[in-house]
Amino acid sequence: MKVKISYTIDFDELPSKVQSLAQQTFRNLSSGISELQSDKQFLDMDETESKMEIISKLQTFRQSLMKYDMQLADYVNLLANYEKARLDVMTVEEGMEEDENDSG
Repeated sequence: MKVKISYTIDFDELPSKVQSLAQQTFRNLSSGISELQSDKQFLDMDETESKMEIISKLQTFRQSLMKYDMQLADYVNLLANYEKARLDVMTVEEGMEEDENDSG
């Protein structure tokens, strides 16, 4: 079962937090790929009589890919919302500067 969690961090910390989360996802993904690449059953697939264990390992890896895909989609959403908020703040600040220049 998957659950969504949320917590609060400073606005400016978001890019580095997403970077840290993404790096962990990449490490997990790389580890899973390395395990499959070094698995003796994959290296000797012609010699392995039953392919059921290989099928099971591939299916498990596919499921982890779906998990990593959801994580990456979350990171995209976080960064897109961050960028939108950052641009909104810049637009408001520019508008305030223009108002000050017009009245000054």
